Amino acid sequence: MTPEVITIFEDRRKRLDLTKTQVDDLLHIKDLMPAGSMSISADGAVQVMHYVGFFSYGKTRLQVLPKIFEKETETEKIQGVELLTKLLSESEYYKIKILNNQESDSDYSDLFEIFITKFANEIIATYSKEIHKEYNNITEDSGFVKGKIDFNQTFTKCVSRKDRHIVLYDAYQENNFINNFIMTVAILLMNKTNKQHNRFLLRKALTYLCDCEFMVTTKEQIDRVKFNRLNATFENVFNIAKMFYYNETPTGYIGEKSSFSFMVKLNELYEYYLYKALKKADMNVAVGYQNSHQLIKGENRYSIKPDIILKKDGVVNYIIDAKYKYPHGEKGDFDKIGQGDIYQVFTYARVYGVNKVALVYPLFEGSETQIKRIMLNDMDTPIELTLICIDIKKDSIDEMGQKLREVLKFNVVNDMNTIAI
Repeated sequence: MTPEVITIFEDRRKRLDLTKTQVDDLLHIKDLMPAGSMSISADGAVQVMHYVGFFSYGKTRLQVLPKIFEKETETEKIQGVELLTKLLSESEYYKIKILNNQESDSDYSDLFEIFITKFANEIIATYSKEIHKEYNNITEDSGFVKGKIDFNQTFTKCVSRKDRHIVLYDAYQENNFINNFIMTVAILLMNKTNKQHNRFLLRKALTYLCDCEFMVTTKEQIDRVKFNRLNATFENVFNIAKMFYYNETPTGYIGEKSSFSFMVKLNELYEYYLYKALKKADMNVAVGYQNSHQLIKGENRYSIKPDIILKKDGVVNYIIDAKYKYPHGEKGDFDKIGQGDIYQVFTYARVYGVNKVALVYPLFEGSETQIKRIMLNDMDTPIELTLICIDIKKDSIDEMGQKLREVLKFNVVNDMNTIAI
């Protein structure tokens, strides 16, 4: 029987009718998640905080999607899947580039299956052009002399056979770590997918790796793989395989209850997406991401790390903080923004000596795109705070970068509110 996909939304508590097997599997998933990020109550309510992605453990599948609507709807499930894949692919988060293949993923509301489709298509697209080969050191008992003869081993193992030799040589082979690892992940996914189409794609992908071997490996071995100009073509498909094999929550693959996971902090993904959007925009400024700054007060040392800074001629002149939150209240006018967010960017402005900061929120369904400017006053120079909502569902990363560019270079401020800090 095809397992049901359990779908919840990040930070939202949802009561589910769970079987005992699902409860046991979810408790195992909870143990693999960072402490405090997942809760399961006695009444079947499940909540995952801060993280989005998927878990497949045993016969249970859990996917956590970014919230788009203020209130949960059926439409939100499909749009949540589409949004998460968009943020990951367009930003190339985790150095992964996902092909925009012609086959539609719109029939899937299962994030795990969508990733399998993209992984199989990436193998086919990469290996149909070129098969990765490496020189391997081979030691074998041979009747022919090739490479070097290991005389010590020959005298030990071939005493009774004068026509045999233990030879050492290098062979240019497809049977190497990169290929074997990609093949191993493809085979494991073949056993997990519920989609006939994905099984077909994975079988097709495996035809390019028929001379490779299934392997058991470790995170340390995987991390030792280095890419250069000779094997750079295979880096992306290797990284996708690595994404399946381990991520925030490394798990094993032994026995019936094998695990696959991909969980990422939503706010960090959103921050990185905005950073890449601004990098793509022609702003004539240097765009920095999470640059740390040391703040010393007496004997204490503090580190602050704004999400994004804009530099002109080496001088910071704008600080941007990304918040994946719903900023509107009943009045729909940025009246749900926490004082903590405002104090945070105010502190950044004072430490870096700038008078322009911005808080950038996603545009939730049912809201209107808005821009609002507020003057933050204390006893020193006023600071201009720009509040922005951007449509991450509709706009491409290039379009978003251009819109942010137009907003941030707008210097004339009309009808601003003033807040005393």
